[in-house]
Amino acid sequence: MGHDTEGDAQQAQNLDEIRTDLDGCWVSPYEALWQFLKFSLHQDVPNIVCLQVHLPDQQSVSFCAGQLIENVIASAKDTSLTAFFKLNAHEDQEVCRFVNELVYQEIPNKFTLNKTTWKLYLRRFTQNNGVVRFSAGAIGRMYFVPPNSGERFSLRPLLTVVHGPTSFESLCTFKDQVFPTFKEACIAQGLLESDEEWARCLAEAAQYKTGRQLCHLFVVILTACLPMDPGQLWIQFCAQICDDLRYKLSQEPRNHPHALDEDVHDFGLYLVEVLVLETGSNMQDVNMPTCQQNWDQINQEQNCLIWEQYALHNAQPEGLEDQLQQQLNNEQLAAFNQVLASVQNDLGVTFFHDGPAGTGKTFLYQTLCTTLCAQGKIVICVASSGLAALLLPGGKTSHSVIKIPIEIKEDSTCNISKCSELAALIACTDLIIWDEVPMQHRFCAEAFNHTCKDIANHPDKPFGGITVVFGGDFHQILPVISK
Repeated sequence: MGHDTEGDAQQAQNLDEIRTDLDGCWVSPYEALWQFLKFSLHQDVPNIVCLQVHLPDQQSVSFCAGQLIENVIASAKDTSLTAFFKLNAHEDQEVCRFVNELVYQEIPNKFTLNKTTWKLYLRRFTQNNGVVRFSAGAIGRMYFVPPNSGERFSLRPLLTVVHGPTSFESLCTFKDQVFPTFKEACIAQGLLESDEEWARCLAEAAQYKTGRQLCHLFVVILTACLPMDPGQLWIQFCAQICDDLRYKLSQEPRNHPHALDEDVHDFGLYLVEVLVLETGSNMQDVNMPTCQQNWDQINQEQNCLIWEQYALHNAQPEGLEDQLQQQLNNEQLAAFNQVLASVQNDLGVTFFHDGPAGTGKTFLYQTLCTTLCAQGKIVICVASSGLAALLLPGGKTSHSVIKIPIEIKEDSTCNISKCSELAALIACTDLIIWDEVPMQHRFCAEAFNHTCKDIANHPDKPFGGITVVFGGDFHQILPVISK
């Protein structure tokens, strides 16, 4: 056994890790003699120098909290990359003699990097009969850059082949032509592979995958594989990717019975953009054109669940909301105004409406739903039981609407995919009414809370910032005493 020996005894609460490590050590006579003579126990040869890869003016800057931005800028130091550019522009002929022969990762072999000043200095060398011998150098290793990093990914291969660049612009220069992007410079120098592999992948997938599945595959290729010419891939396979969109556009509520190919492909480009945005990138990052038409409203109308809500609004008699509001008593009116203010001002308040049976809780919910529907708002009405749900406009049980798991736990979430139509409905919902909530376990409401936060991308707001009205009467729920 050696220094990494671990004891088998159970760890106590106040474990002294240092004492345990010392007690567990066993040193052989040979190792003891080696340490008495103060010989090195280990050594790394050669040294590895990590080299930064960053875009112009996007290097990391460290500063203390409360420090003035002017002082931060004034005290900013070079990175290993900017120091490399300055070294190539050095006026010393002896330095230029060596540095212009090297690429970025070869610099540590003949130059040392002072991490205090972030400047590069020439290593000691001897010259005998024209042969130059340097002192023991280091190996340079650039940080890994994933393919979905856009221009930063294209910058890295340029640094491995371009000798003596003095700026980012000189990296983009090839045969006296300055290219606007690092990717175009890589293509000009043949540093990027062709898109034949991705074309074969899409062609094979088109034999058995649906248009929707092909769209997802195309987005994976765009964001994770960095094709050289994604626009050409889109032109080549847009017909297969959009094969079911013509039918989708022809459906209610918005009719496009004779949609042109340009419209179908533009709608497909919009759906690609939606998926790309979900990955944290945008169409510019993946070098793809954007759609020409505004498809947001059309795509929302294609959502059957959202359309059901609007159909419920249209079936409502005109002026019904005014009649119901006039029948509210003072306490109901006070609760009505508070909920209405939360919805109209996007406050996202969570209410609990308590009251004995027959005090008008359901009537208040009906008035809220009718009033907000008349204003074009989306209201989801659920209840813990089917009978209670029938009394609400468009009401359904909470399990059927928000997909509460049957086996509920403290950390459970609802079975709602973030890309589903139900998630899109929840994201644009203005008010959720949940009646008879005391009949259900609190984990049900907590699971829905976790799900709403994830869908709305607001983890710091209850229910993702959606106004929620819980209702019920605890007097009607008898206590359960376990034997």
